[in-house]
Amino acid sequence: MGRQGQGPPGPRRNIVRAAAVSLFAQLAATSAQATDEPAAEESGLPVAAVIAIVLVVVVFAVVLGPRVIRVIDRRTLSWPDGWLKSVVIVVYFIVFTVFLPSFVLQMSTVAALSRPAQELVGSAVWAVGLGAGLVGLWYAQRTSRI
Repeated sequence: MGRQGQGPPGPRRNIVRAAAVSLFAQLAATSAQATDEPAAEESGLPVAAVIAIVLVVVVFAVVLGPRVIRVIDRRTLSWPDGWLKSVVIVVYFIVFTVFLPSFVLQMSTVAALSRPAQELVGSAVWAVGLGAGLVGLWYAQRTSRI
């Protein structure tokens, strides 16, 4: 009989296998169709979603910005302010060392370059994001903001 829980293939297993094969066939047909036809517009976030994201970022910047950038006394820093500053630092490094290089590499201009050129562009964007973050941390620590 083999391993426990694996009996002879029954009708339930055949239905799942058929559904998986059908799904993969549909995905393959869709991707083949997508590569045959040039895209008129790249798919992305709808305009309303982009506006909502920008609005949320602006509101957070206006409301929480003064708490993040003010000069502090490190001995009496409240834990909400400490967590807020930590979250801003972590989000910065995630966005500028992960998402931005990935976004740049997916752009059609960079995608048309050779593989070594793409790696150079991606590394340069990553290095600039990392360097700017480290310089920002140095300056913020020097001016008693973190």
